[in-house]
Amino acid sequence: MVVLFKNAFLTVFIATVSVFVSTIISFPLSVCITYKLSKSFIFKKKEFLYTVLLRKISRFILIFFRSIPELILALFFVKFFGLGIISAILSIIIIYIGLITKIFIEIIEADNSRIYENLIINGTGKFQSFFYSILINSYKDFISYIFFRWECAIRTSIVVGIVGAGGLGQQLFFAMQTMKLNQVSSIIIALFLIVILSEFLSKFVRQRL
Repeated sequence: MVVLFKNAFLTVFIATVSVFVSTIISFPLSVCITYKLSKSFIFKKKEFLYTVLLRKISRFILIFFRSIPELILALFFVKFFGLGIISAILSIIIIYIGLITKIFIEIIEADNSRIYENLIINGTGKFQSFFYSILINSYKDFISYIFFRWECAIRTSIVVGIVGAGGLGQQLFFAMQTMKLNQVSSIIIALFLIVILSEFLSKFVRQRL
């Protein structure tokens, strides 16, 4: 039972750290990549060739990140870092950078406020203008999506755990291999409870926004 609680905590820990790091990286990435926030686009309604190329390359890399299956990445990191949570966290972070950045860009581009453009025209810095305009208008969408990704990350951490990346997934795999059906049942119940709790928590936070 102690091992079960420990691995349940590890599963939530993996998901939380992965989403936190992915968000920290994705947030400035989305601001830099979005064409709508480009000063050259605001002032001249067109972008320089090198900025267009950089944005295209960045988006291509993000698409590549999103296209890699979690299990493949987890197996890759397990080979280099061994069994454990480091492999799980790294595999989720890479995929979630691609996913979170994509949605953040869409949220930014969906904002119809002209406050950002006015701040830029008046000499305010890019990130300051973003904070006082688009972020204030759309922070609920950002937070809601982060919590949604956290729910998904809990499920993902279970999947990558099956290949030895730690948490309940790894314990479930070992229990199934050794045909310990009672342990398998306990792990499945624990997984169900974690997903239910994450659902209620994310719903609670979204309602309070």
